[in-house]
Amino acid sequence: MATPRKIRQINYRATAEKSPKCSNCQSMEELKDFFKSEMAVLSGQFKLVLEEQAQQKIQIAQLLRERSEAEGLSSLFPVTDKDELICLDHQIELGNRNWFVKIMTELLGSSGPKANLKYIITDELAMQYNVDGILGKASLKSLSFFYKALLDAISNCAVGPPKSRQRCANFTPEEEAELVALVKANQSVLENKKSDAITWKQKPSGWEKLATGVPRTVKTCHPPVKTCHPRPMTRHLKPLWTSKF
Repeated sequence: MATPRKIRQINYRATAEKSPKCSNCQSMEELKDFFKSEMAVLSGQFKLVLEEQAQQKIQIAQLLRERSEAEGLSSLFPVTDKDELICLDHQIELGNRNWFVKIMTELLGSSGPKANLKYIITDELAMQYNVDGILGKASLKSLSFFYKALLDAISNCAVGPPKSRQRCANFTPEEEAELVALVKANQSVLENKKSDAITWKQKPSGWEKLATGVPRTVKTCHPPVKTCHPRPMTRHLKPLWTSKF
């Protein structure tokens, strides 16, 4: 009987480490390392996006909650009696003071307290108070939180002095040139310095002749020129005439 042959054991791992790697295997490992690094970068970015979304969700919820509270605070105005005003003063002390200031600023609007204070406290209630509480009236300063919030709201209003109205020119440059030409054509009558009766009779007819020659556009835009009297015409055209010549 033949003796069994001994099985040879081979360490494939050691053999693989000792044997040189092929170029394909090296390129695959480099590609694998590249994808690992890219996945790490994408994972970090994705984590930042999730954190930002969570933060935005918290902020949106807070804004919605504050808006609902502000809508509830708007129902407190206008205040109609002293008890409501005292209660409002306590709410401003305990609540979000900035929201009260914002609401009162919106109620005052651009017209300010003189016209729109009635939307915060009624006229009847306002007549029962003044700042220092003199002349038998209650003091607004005693309601310190409401008083300071009202002052801040008034300062936030865009109330300023009325803008001065700028007067437009009586005539355009083209109209001035046409009027100067008409005056020049009637210069012998209009600029006559004599004071006798004949000259005074000629001047009204000269002004009427000038008025009939006024361009249609000037008559439409400036009705007084159409049916003019010597004095109004002199008032409008004499400065123009002296500035041209």
